[in-house]
Amino acid sequence: MVKTGYGVADGSATISKNITGTDSPGTGQIEDSGATDGSAVLRFDFTNTNTTAVAAGTVYLFDIQVLLSDGQVLTLETGTVTWRDQIVQDV
Repeated sequence: MVKTGYGVADGSATISKNITGTDSPGTGQIEDSGATDGSAVLRFDFTNTNTTAVAAGTVYLFDIQVLLSDGQVLTLETGTVTWRDQIVQDV
């Protein structure tokens, strides 16, 4: 989840992604649950709609949470990110 501030409600997040083990282009996928070696691989896809919702130079807060099978929600990572101006204009 990406937000502009701590007081922003989850439903008003700038970007929010819910991924599962099934590939969902434009959303992402849990590519490896980490069940074997304890190291998971999560992929989050950012679409044009997602990236046009952010402003270059603005500091955003983010967190990555997981929902466990018993209903617990764990926060794996939190931090800040600053989007930069697009360098490549045409691909």
